[in-house]
Amino acid sequence: MDLYTVIVTGFIWCLCIVIQTILFKEKFDDDMIYDILASMVFSLGIGYVYQKTGLIIISMIAHFCERVLSCVIFSKKA
Repeated sequence: MDLYTVIVTGFIWCLCIVIQTILFKEKFDDDMIYDILASMVFSLGIGYVYQKTGLIIISMIAHFCERVLSCVIFSKKA
């Protein structure tokens, strides 16, 4: 696995977010753009960490922490 793979995976992940937004007819606004950008940065970072360590558990723990943090932030925003 190389850096190209990490970048393509990040783009695919973000494309899936856009497709999900269209399918569920959600509002495509600034918050969605921030979510997509944050997902891209997270995907690149986690992909790089996984590429260097080969330990999927690190990626899983980081994703769990990211989702908990997102839920806390969005619950305070509402």
